[in-house]
Amino acid sequence: MPSLQELQGPIDARIVEAVLAVAPESWTRIALKLETVADGGRANLAHELWNLADEKQSATPDDELYAATRELYQAYVQHGTPWKVALYVVTVDDDGGARFQARYSY
Repeated sequence: MPSLQELQGPIDARIVEAVLAVAPESWTRIALKLETVADGGRANLAHELWNLADEKQSATPDDELYAATRELYQAYVQHGTPWKVALYVVTVDDDGGARFQARYSY
């Protein structure tokens, strides 16, 4: 079985790409909060996506973002470290590149 680190890099890249695809181009700092919600013994992920410059501005995740975040959560579950909350902050650089930070609460 691949290590969590080997799995996570490509999944993180998909998450960042999906965040950028659904966020308006004018957003330069974007937050994505994922929270596990128990549903009849099964964990579902609640998604919140917003502009850090104006927290009243939100965006709707698409199927690609849902798929990538489910894959991320499943990778953590398979490695015995499921998180309760994940927070990604994606920053768009002046040259159009993007970087991110992710924090997990267990």
